Amino acid sequence: MENISDLIVELNSRRLKFTKKHDPKRYVSAWIEEDLHLNNSDRVNALVVILRTNGCNWSRFAGTDGSTSMAITGGCLMCGYRNDCMPPSQPVSADAIIYQFNSALAKYSDKQFGLVKIFTSGSFLDCDEVPRKAQETILKTLKRLGIDHVIFETRPHFVNADDLDSLSSMFGGQIQIALGLESANDNVRKFAINKGFTFEEYCSAVQIAQELNVMIKTYLLLKPPFMSERDAINDVIQSILKLHTRAQPDCISINPVNVQKFTIVEYLFDRNDYRPPWLWSVVDVLERGHALLAGSGRNIRLLSHPTAGGMRKGAHNCYNCDQQLLEAINKFSLNNDPKFFEHLDCSCRNQWKDILSLEDLNMSTLNTVRKLR
Repeated sequence: MENISDLIVELNSRRLKFTKKHDPKRYVSAWIEEDLHLNNSDRVNALVVILRTNGCNWSRFAGTDGSTSMAITGGCLMCGYRNDCMPPSQPVSADAIIYQFNSALAKYSDKQFGLVKIFTSGSFLDCDEVPRKAQETILKTLKRLGIDHVIFETRPHFVNADDLDSLSSMFGGQIQIALGLESANDNVRKFAINKGFTFEEYCSAVQIAQELNVMIKTYLLLKPPFMSERDAINDVIQSILKLHTRAQPDCISINPVNVQKFTIVEYLFDRNDYRPPWLWSVVDVLERGHALLAGSGRNIRLLSHPTAGGMRKGAHNCYNCDQQLLEAINKFSLNNDPKFFEHLDCSCRNQWKDILSLEDLNMSTLNTVRKLR
C-alpha cells in the first residue's frame, strides 16, 4: 500500500462489501433533544432527523475537475456517515426523501418541538443529494406546522445566494446553516482531515448567508488523525480565534473525533495508533474558547455534544469520571457558563497533563503536526 489514497480505496471496498442494504424510504434516525432557541437563551425541544440519501458529494465523487465518476478516494478521514447512505447506483428520489421526513414527523406527532435539525450525512443544499423538490417541500411543511426555526448542514460550495434567498423566503422563519469547517488551518484540513475546501471558501459561504440574515453554525474537529493531543487542542483554540476575527459565526460546536467504521481513524485505532481525545481536552477547549469569545461584542455560542462520549471509541478519560464531565459539558453547552467546570477533578487529570507535556518525546507517526504547518 503506497499511500493514504490506496488505503481509502481499500476501506471503501470493504464498506461496500459488508454494509447492509438500506430502504430508501426509511430515515436513518430521529429523536427529540433539548436545545436553545436560535435567537435567544430559551430552552426548547428540538426534533432531530437524519435523512437517508446517497450521501456527501465529497465522498461520492472523486477529483476536483468536475468529474462525475464514482468516488473511491473522496471523503473525510474520520467520517463514517456514508455507511448509512444508499449507493450511487440506487438514487434516492425526492419523493422518497419527503416520505422519510413525513414519517419522522408522524413518529413524533404527539410531541411539541420549537426547532428542527435536519441532517443528511452530506449537504441539504446539494440538489444531487436532496433534490430541490424535497428541499422546498420540507421547508413548506415546517412552515405549515408553525416551526419557524430550522438547522441543516451543507458544504460551503452549495451556498448559492439566489437559491438560499429563495428557500429562506419560502420558509419565512429563521434558517441556520451548519458548516463543517473542522479547522481554520488549511494544512490541517487538507492533510489530517481531507476536507476538500479552503478557509476562504468557507468565509465566502458565510458572507453569502449572513447577507441574507441566515445564521451560521460552525463545527470544529478536536483531534483529527495524525495530530498529538496538545497540538489538536491548540489547533481548535487558534481556529476559534480566527473564526472570531474573520467569520463571526453565530455558533461554534466542538466535535471530538469518534471512531467510525471503515475510516482511516478506525484503521489507526485498531492498530493502537490513535486514541480519541480526552474529555479533559474538551473541557480545556471550551474553557479557553469561552474566555476568548467573552466580551467580544458578538454573542457567539460555544458548545459541544461528544458523540460516543465516555466510550472507548469516543472522547473519554479513565471511565470513572466520564459521566461527571459529560454532564458538565452538556450544562455548559446549554448555559454558556464555565462555572460547571470549576469543581471537576479526578486522578486521571494529572495523567492527561503528563501526556500533553511528554508527547513531543514520542516520535511516532501520530505527532506530525509540524509537517502540517
